[in-house]
Amino acid sequence: MERNGFTLVELLAALTITGIIIVLAYSVFHTGIKQGESSKEDAFLQQEAQLIAETIRNKHLKEPAYQLEIKTDGVLLDGKAISSKYSYMAQVVYENHTYSGEPLQIDTKLPLEMTLKIKKGDQSYTLRTLFARGISDE
Repeated sequence: MERNGFTLVELLAALTITGIIIVLAYSVFHTGIKQGESSKEDAFLQQEAQLIAETIRNKHLKEPAYQLEIKTDGVLLDGKAISSKYSYMAQVVYENHTYSGEPLQIDTKLPLEMTLKIKKGDQSYTLRTLFARGISDE
């Protein structure tokens, strides 16, 4: 007797193997997308922290004094918001005192140490930096 087709068992085995391959491929694809989104958000947080630090650094190097305020909903420099997209937490060490949340009048002759944490959802980025003018010959 000659057979020209597949048996029901062969078809079920082929469908089962195909289903397993599809589930594995979807799992890998879905995990990759989730990791990509997480990495993208991490990069945005890091980029925002670097932008804030660079803006403060420029002000610290060019001006004799300025006002800095870091609230949970924004970072203000001389009363103007330089960032307000995320949630912020900062610890600022200035004149050997630690400040958190209140506006500070900064004299740029003195160093300013800052730890800034930016959060969005479950993700966060912490930046630690020191702003100082260096030694002058004056």
